[in-house]
Amino acid sequence: NDDDAVMSGIFHIEQVKGFGNACGTIAATHLLLNTGLASPDFLDPFDDSGTASPLHAYRRRADSMSLSDRSQRGRLLVETREVHALSDDTAQNLLYCQTRCPETGHTRLGHHYCSFVPVKNGKTGRIHVIELDGTKISPVDHGPIGVGGDFLLGVVRAIKKDWVSHEPDRIDFSLMALVPKL
Repeated sequence: NDDDAVMSGIFHIEQVKGFGNACGTIAATHLLLNTGLASPDFLDPFDDSGTASPLHAYRRRADSMSLSDRSQRGRLLVETREVHALSDDTAQNLLYCQTRCPETGHTRLGHHYCSFVPVKNGKTGRIHVIELDGTKISPVDHGPIGVGGDFLLGVVRAIKKDWVSHEPDRIDFSLMALVPKL
C-alpha cells in the first residue's frame, strides 16, 4: 500500500488533557522527532555533562510503544518532567512572552499550532507534505510535492486549500519555518 510507505515511520503524539494548552510544544515535538533533530547527537544545551536532551530521552522511552498508540505517547510526554516543565515555564515566562497564557481548560483558545514535515515515500521516493496535529487522530498526508518541487510551497498549497479557502476573510494564519543556518 502506497499510504503505508509514507505513514509507517511517522511519530505522532496526542495532545492529552494533562498537558494543558500545549499545542505549541506538541507541534515543536512533532517537528523535532520527525526530522531527526532530536537525535542522540543533539545534546542538552543547558547541561554540561554531555547528556542527551530530555526530548531525546523521551523518544527513547516512547520508541518501545506502538506507533499507533499516540495517546500513550502523549501521556508519556506529560510524565517527562523536564519537557513538561520547560513547556509550562516558557508559556508563563513574562520576560519572553508577548501575551499572557490563559488558564488551562477555562478559556476557549482561538489559535492553534501544528507541524508540517517532509516525509519520503519508501516506494516512490517522492517527498510528501505531512501535517502533524496532536488534536487529530492521525497524521494527514497532503500528498507529494512536485518533482524537484519546494516543500514550503507544498505546505502553503495545503494551508490555502484546507484552511484559507474555507475562511478567506481571516487574516490570522501564520507560518514559521525551521531551516538550516545559511
